[in-house]
Amino acid sequence: MRKNLFTTIILSLLLSAFSFAADTGDAALIQTNFPVFSTVLPNNAGKSLATPTGWGASNNTVFIGAGGTTPQAYTETSDGSISFGGGFGDSVQNLGVEVSSSINDFDELDNLSYNIKLHKYLGYGMSFAIGGEHLFPADESDADESFYAVLSRSSQHHINEEGISKLHYSFGIGSGRYGEKSDMDQDEGKGKHGTYVFASTAYEVMENTNVILEWTGINFNTGISTTPLKNIPVSVTLGLGDLVEEFSGDGVRLFGSIGYAYQFKN
Repeated sequence: MRKNLFTTIILSLLLSAFSFAADTGDAALIQTNFPVFSTVLPNNAGKSLATPTGWGASNNTVFIGAGGTTPQAYTETSDGSISFGGGFGDSVQNLGVEVSSSINDFDELDNLSYNIKLHKYLGYGMSFAIGGEHLFPADESDADESFYAVLSRSSQHHINEEGISKLHYSFGIGSGRYGEKSDMDQDEGKGKHGTYVFASTAYEVMENTNVILEWTGINFNTGISTTPLKNIPVSVTLGLGDLVEEFSGDGVRLFGSIGYAYQFKN
């Protein structure tokens, strides 16, 4: 179940992680509508690795990215994926809608699936989202649909010199990949279910560069995400997954991705 999905979800969620904070128009709207303890927003780097956050793409933003993982669980081979999509609506004034599609295998370009996220800024540095992943997968896909709800918050007390929050955390619940272990994990005696609860935390160690630790509902991941070019929304992430072999997988694996976003101005 997790062979292609591990890479696909990293891409589709990472690409939207920086889109909200990168939109200065959203920041101005927040200052107008939530003037008290609400202007401390997250930075532009990724805030999770393989779990969703409450932030999402909106305001006519499009994105594309590619990435991969090596090795895949219980194999000696690598795998990659491409993800692309867009964000519409306005998560500050009403509701943001993010939709994306993923090519789940470089060797099978028609192996597509789809993702959707509805997200809303709540004020006080908080955003909430519900979504579905790997929807309407191709027949050859080895992953199932997953659904989730997640709340994210930017700390209002850990602030950098530019007035941006350095600490970000998310908590959520989900179905599918957030609690259902693969057949191979079950065959290895690692149980059938995880927690169906996930969480992540990200801390800025350099400008627009976050160190991330997360619990996926199945296992722990850690990594680093950065947007290295100040005025160009390119996001780069490197991480290590399946850190505890007793929980899932057959060892630690390396994954990475790179993505680009562009916003069409009204």
